[in-house]
Amino acid sequence: MTKQKTRIFVDPISPSAKIRFDKLMHKIHICKVDLESSDEFYLSSANQNYCFVVQKKNDPNWKILK
Repeated sequence: MTKQKTRIFVDPISPSAKIRFDKLMHKIHICKVDLESSDEFYLSSANQNYCFVVQKKNDPNWKILK
């Protein structure tokens, strides 16, 4: 695992991700990249209230925005 990017933007896709986005992330799209593997990002929300993993391709809960 490496730490390359420092921040990325995400958008919720699934109903559960939308709830977490609203309640825990306060609708802030930017996240800190804590770690990065070849197929996943390990993220923390901007307000540090929520930590989660996002698959780089075809994640069922989150879309990575460019």
